Amino acid sequence: MSHFLSPELLLALAKITCLLLVILVLAHFLKNPIHRAQLLTCSILALPLVFFSSFRTPLVALIPLVEDSSEPTETRPAPSSTNIVTIEDSFGETIAYRRMEPLSDAELWAIEPDNTSEVPEIPPSYSPSKSTPLPTAQPASRPSSQQASPFPWLPLFALQGTLLTLLPLLISSIRLFKLSKSAPDNPPLSLWKEIHQNSRIIPPLYFTPIPAAAFACGILKPCVILPDDSPTWPPRQIRSTLVHEAEHLRRRDPLFRFLSSVVRALFWFHPLVWVAHRQLIAAQEQACDQAAINHGIAPGDYAEDLLTSLDYSQFTPAEALSMTRWSQLGNRVRHILEKPKSNTKTSLILVSVLTIATILASTSIGFSQSAVQPTPVAPSPAPPEKFKKPPAPSRGTLLDRNDTPIAINDPNGKRTYPFGKSMAHVTGYIWKKFLGGTEKSQGVIGLENTFENSLAAKKSIKTTLDAKVQQYCYEVLSKQEFPGSIVIQNPKNGAIISMTSYPAYDPNLFIPEISAENFKALQIDERQPLLDRSLGLTVPGSVVKPLVALAGEYKGLNNPEIHCKSFVQFEKIRIRDWKSDRNESFRIPGALEQSCNTYFVRLGIRAGRESLTEVGNILHLNGSPLEALYSRNSQWMTFPPGEEVDDLSLATASLGQGHTLMSPFHVSSITSAIASGFWHKPHLIFSGENSRASTALTGQGKITGESLDAIRKGMHLTIHGDRGTSKLAAIPGINLAGKTGTAQVGRGAANSWFTGYGPYEDPRYTVTVMLSGAKSGGRFAAPIAAEIFKSLLKRPQHSGE
Repeated sequence: MSHFLSPELLLALAKITCLLLVILVLAHFLKNPIHRAQLLTCSILALPLVFFSSFRTPLVALIPLVEDSSEPTETRPAPSSTNIVTIEDSFGETIAYRRMEPLSDAELWAIEPDNTSEVPEIPPSYSPSKSTPLPTAQPASRPSSQQASPFPWLPLFALQGTLLTLLPLLISSIRLFKLSKSAPDNPPLSLWKEIHQNSRIIPPLYFTPIPAAAFACGILKPCVILPDDSPTWPPRQIRSTLVHEAEHLRRRDPLFRFLSSVVRALFWFHPLVWVAHRQLIAAQEQACDQAAINHGIAPGDYAEDLLTSLDYSQFTPAEALSMTRWSQLGNRVRHILEKPKSNTKTSLILVSVLTIATILASTSIGFSQSAVQPTPVAPSPAPPEKFKKPPAPSRGTLLDRNDTPIAINDPNGKRTYPFGKSMAHVTGYIWKKFLGGTEKSQGVIGLENTFENSLAAKKSIKTTLDAKVQQYCYEVLSKQEFPGSIVIQNPKNGAIISMTSYPAYDPNLFIPEISAENFKALQIDERQPLLDRSLGLTVPGSVVKPLVALAGEYKGLNNPEIHCKSFVQFEKIRIRDWKSDRNESFRIPGALEQSCNTYFVRLGIRAGRESLTEVGNILHLNGSPLEALYSRNSQWMTFPPGEEVDDLSLATASLGQGHTLMSPFHVSSITSAIASGFWHKPHLIFSGENSRASTALTGQGKITGESLDAIRKGMHLTIHGDRGTSKLAAIPGINLAGKTGTAQVGRGAANSWFTGYGPYEDPRYTVTVMLSGAKSGGRFAAPIAAEIFKSLLKRPQHSGE
C-alpha cells in the first residue's frame, strides 16, 4: 500500500481538496447563479490539471522531499556507536538520537528512505548534557531492482470505481439515443420558433410517451425532450418550460454537465467533487430560472409551474433525477421568489482573482529534489482528555394558540414534530446545510423557513392554529378516499384555526436527514403528499356564486329578479344549467338555494367586469396573500394578455370556471367576509390583540346591509331550504349557511367543494372543504363539513385570535 500512497499522490489529493473548499466557499458568496455556474464549471474542469500536476516536474518546487545525489551508492556504512547519544526529556523519557556528521559527495545517499536504523538523527551542533553509548545497528541492504513490484491494486481499484461511476451516464446516453419519439397533437413548434427567432439554428423538439420532465440534452446535436402530453399543458407552463430549456441549450449546459460528470467519475472517491457537481447543476438550473423570469414570466407563476413539474419527475437519465430532489427544488423556488441580488463589480473581480490564484498555485506546487536534513523527533505531548461532543444548538419552538408545541427540540437538540403529518405543510421541516465545512440546520419550507432567523435565535413563535382541531381534520380526511383540504377560520378577526392538507408527509422523516428511499417514495406517490392543497390554486366552481352576487350588489342591481331557462346561448357555445327543464325566475336567495347556473351567468354579465374586479380587490383576492406562508394570489378576473373579455368570458368566470383559480384559503376568506360583513386580514401568527387590517363591506359601491342579508339567506337556504343543494351539511338543532360547488377540472374529473359558516345567527367558524376527484360537492364535501361543524360547536369559543 505504501508503494502507491506516495507523497505525490497525497499532495495531489490535498491540492484538489483545498481547491474545492475555496471554490465552494467563494460560490456561496456569488448571488448571481450565472456567475456561480461559471465559477463551478471552470473549477471542476481544472481539477484533472491540478491533480496530475503533482506527478510531473512542477513550475515552482516549494515542498522539499528527501535528500538527493547524482552519484548514489548501494550501501551506507553503519553508524558508529560513538555517534549514538541518549537524552532524557522533561517527561522522564529516554530518547536515542544519532549524531549526523558531514559526508563527502561519494557518501551521499540516493533519494530513498534510510532503513539501516530506527534511531533518529540529530544535527552535529546538538550537545546533550549526558550521553551513553548504544550497540551498533547493522545496515540493511537496499532492495534490488530485479525484485518483483507489489500488485497494483490501488490504481486498478480507482479505475474500477471510475468505470462504475461512468456506467449510469453511459446507460442514460444510450437510452436517450434510443428513446422512441412520438408525434403529439399540436406540438408547440411555433412557440419554440418564436423563442429562437434570433438564432440561426433551431434545435429539434422530441416527444416521448415515457412519463418524464422536460430535459435539454445532447452534446454534438443538442435537443429538448418533452413528454407527449406537454401540448395539453396550460400555455403559461409550456412557455416557461421551453424558455428554461432553451436557455440550457444557449449556455451549452448539456456539454458542461457531461464534462463535469466525467470529472466526477474520475474523482469518484472524493466527496467534495460530488458536492461541487451537485452545486453546478443547481446553479445551472437557477441561471435558467432567472432567464425565464427575465423573459417576462412572473416569478410567482414560474414558481407554480416549477412545482407542477414534480408530476413529471420520473425521468430516465441519472442527471435528471438529481435535479428533482426536493432540497434543490426548494432552493430554486426560494431563489425565484426572493428579490434578486447581484454582486458588485469589485466582488466579482476579487472572486475571479482568488480562483485563478488558487488554481495556479495548486498546479505549481510540487516536491523539490534538494537535500535537507530531518529535524529531531520531539516527544509526544500527553494525550488530551476525551473529547465531549457539545450539545446541539437549540432552536425556537413553534406553538399553537393554546401554547401546545407543534415543533420543538428534544433534550438532545433533535427537532421533533409532535403532530406529524397533520401539521406537516404548516410547520415545514429543517434541512442540514454545509457552509464552509460547518454543518447548519435551517428551515426549508413552511413556518420553519419563514421564521428561520427568529427560530435560529431561539425565539418561540405562537400561531393561531389549534393543534387538536388540525389533527381531527386530518383524521376526518384520512377516512375517505380523496385527497383534499380543510380550512377553518374565525370570521370575526380572520385568524386561521386549521389549515389541513391530505395526504401529507411526516416531517420527522427529515430529521436528521431523510433517506433516499423515503424521499423517492414521496416523490413518486401519485397522491402527491408533498403538495399543500390548502394553498394550491384550483378551479373553484360554484362556490364563487356568493361573490358574483356581491358584485351585483356593488353594481347596484339590488337583488334582481332574473328569468332563467335551462341554458344560455353564446353563438356556437351553450352554457347549460344542471337542471335540464329550468324555466323560472329567481332572486339571489332562491338562485343560491338551487345553485342556478343560468341566473349567475346573466347576473355576472350584468354586473360587468369592473364590478366583479372591484369586489375581488375589496376581498384582496389578487393581492395580500396569507402572511407567514408562501401563497399565490388567486386568479379572479385575470385573463391572458390580448384575449378579448366578452360576455362568454364573464359567464364562465361567474361559474368559477375558465381562467378562474382559487385555493381553499381564498374561498374561506370570501365566506368569512360575507359571514361577518368585514374583510379581516387572514393570519396565522398570534399577536395577542385584534389589530389586523379590516374593511367593512357595507358602503363599498352600493352594497348595503340588505345586500348581505340576501346573500346570507340564500346560503342558509342552501342547507335548510326544501330545494337546497347542501342538505347533507345540515346538523339538527343548529342553523348553518353554506354553498357547494362541483368544479370540472378535466374530462370526467371534478373537484368537490363546500364552504360555509355557523352558527348562522352569530358566526364563530368558517369551514371550507375541497376534495380532489370527488364528483359532487353536495354528496362528498358537505357531509365532511357537517362532521367538522358538529365537533367545533361543542368546543369553547376561540376568543380573541
